[in-house]
Amino acid sequence: MVESIKQFAFQKNVMAFKTKVKKYMNHPIPIKQVKIKGGNIMIIGSRIDGRLIHGQVSNLWSHKLGVDRFIVVDDKVAESDIEKSGLRLATPSGIRLSVLPLERAAKQINEDRYKSQRVMIVARRPKTFLELVNRGVDIKELNVGNMSQTSETRSITNSINVTDEDVKDFEELENKGVRLYSQMVPNDNAKDFMKILKK
Repeated sequence: MVESIKQFAFQKNVMAFKTKVKKYMNHPIPIKQVKIKGGNIMIIGSRIDGRLIHGQVSNLWSHKLGVDRFIVVDDKVAESDIEKSGLRLATPSGIRLSVLPLERAAKQINEDRYKSQRVMIVARRPKTFLELVNRGVDIKELNVGNMSQTSETRSITNSINVTDEDVKDFEELENKGVRLYSQMVPNDNAKDFMKILKK
């Protein structure tokens, strides 16, 4: 009887270990997307998305990358209690959310305010990321997701619409060494965004 109990406990531990390994293997971290600032904060993703935190970001990307915190960088949204409340509702349980104006975001990231956290930065336009880079934030890669249509934009894909200013900002980001790619959801293949832009 004692031996049966021991065998059962051993099998249970083995199954628990296998479950943990499977969970890890299902959430591989793209090494090129992991950027360490000051040895403490890990920026595991940077994404342009006109909707900021929504299904693709809150469920798919957060799950794939193992996000601890979203940092939404937007001056106007940071001043709107209604918009911030909506973003909090869209953020999954267990993930922290910061909604910050540009200057404060750059300052806090550069000060390693989010030590040992796995951070994903989200903003609506390339200008925001360009300004972050100009302020010393170490962004090596940028995923161009949804960019909303306005009267000033032109469509380059079904979900990406750009202005002439956006194009200039993308070109400047590329010149600063930022790799630009487009990948709507994790299961899609990543595409070279500048080739899409120049078609």
